[in-house]
Amino acid sequence: MVVELPDEKIEEAINNLISIPLVILNYIGNIVSCNEAFEKMFVSYKPLVGKHVREIDPEEIWKLFLLCKESKKETKDRVALGEKEYEVIVHPDKTGQFFSIILYDISRFLSIEEDLIRRNRELMIINTLSEIFISSMDTKEFFEDLLTKILMITDFDIGMIIMLRDNSFFMVSQQGFSPRFIKMFDKGEVENIIMNLPLREYPMYVLEENEIKRYPLLDEEGLVFLAVVALRVSDRIEGYLLIASRKPRAFDFTLASIINLIGNQVSLIIEKFKLFEETKRLSITDPLTGLYNVRFFYSSLKTELERSKRYEEKFSVVIFDIDNFKYINDTYGHQVGDYILQEFSDILSKQSRKSDIVARYGGEEFVIVLPKTSKTEALLLAERISQVIHEHTFEILNSTGGNIPIKVKITISGGIAGYPEDGTSEKELLYAADMAMYRAKAEGKGRVYLYDKTKDSKGFQKT
Repeated sequence: MVVELPDEKIEEAINNLISIPLVILNYIGNIVSCNEAFEKMFVSYKPLVGKHVREIDPEEIWKLFLLCKESKKETKDRVALGEKEYEVIVHPDKTGQFFSIILYDISRFLSIEEDLIRRNRELMIINTLSEIFISSMDTKEFFEDLLTKILMITDFDIGMIIMLRDNSFFMVSQQGFSPRFIKMFDKGEVENIIMNLPLREYPMYVLEENEIKRYPLLDEEGLVFLAVVALRVSDRIEGYLLIASRKPRAFDFTLASIINLIGNQVSLIIEKFKLFEETKRLSITDPLTGLYNVRFFYSSLKTELERSKRYEEKFSVVIFDIDNFKYINDTYGHQVGDYILQEFSDILSKQSRKSDIVARYGGEEFVIVLPKTSKTEALLLAERISQVIHEHTFEILNSTGGNIPIKVKITISGGIAGYPEDGTSEKELLYAADMAMYRAKAEGKGRVYLYDKTKDSKGFQKT
């Protein structure tokens, strides 16, 4: 069956063919014919027929012609001509005496391809960094994992994440910097450099080789490229990301886009992480005193018990109770009582060691877990805390008494139990510390006792 195309379709096909640049070369590379579209590309060389192709063309088409001539097969490749990209196809005729060359403009398709590659790269960056928040919740592990992923994505091998706390710089993760550089960071030298960069106005600042030479610390580190990115949370700078190299790096639009995108994503991830950390803190913290709550205390006691059993180490538990606290509430009111609980908790935290777990046990009772600490060592700490409290005066402004503060003195009673001599389970240790504390109260209050199996909770000698 013969199908006749409408005249307009035939005309469209011819126009499409005419719009594609086409040239015919003979065996030695002279132009024997070309269409109008090809002439428009090389209009400054007209007339084209009779000229050798190398007179008008860059080497790329000539090389393709030679390859086709040698192989006697169709040859194709991408060629840049002016501001456009073409797919060039060289086809020999049956005799091998003439060669047709067609140039397809693929600039638009390449632009789409580049856009797709860019979008895929952005999605890869977002997905890679987002996985960190899901998989890593420990603060140290979180920042180390985050920096590792950043360096992998950017193909850098030197980096640092700095966080701000109370306007001070804290390095939370680093890779590739020398010990000397880290030492100078601790002395504030890196902070001095960063604070002189215009990072309040711009999301990032890049120092290349010439500018780096102005900073001896960076120059002596051997850096030739450094990008500093401000990490913002709710328009507030929370820290900085440093990405560096000791090898020259071309800073172009693509690299700038990647670093900027990473900076934005890291800022979002840090915001989520800080929110998570705050939520976690609130879940294990007593809302009035800011100390750990009883749930976290039980969990910590269990962990310390398991650890001490495994490594055959001692540890101690101290329970404190504020003496006559009901009298304070009844006399001055619960607001004054709450203030005393808060200030007492602050003193307790300051007098304890960083390794100790300090918690509010309930009401006016407080408890401390002291890892790797014997009962006698725990007694020294507990008596020091008791003495500090005994000498301290709590001053509270009375809402009804003008500017005259209420002055309150308190004492505390304490009991101490030690692992393993007083118990090998949480229940046994807490019972022992409780009994020692009740004996301290029974024998006059304002004192701290070690648990003694020969005495009961009232402090009387067992018969």
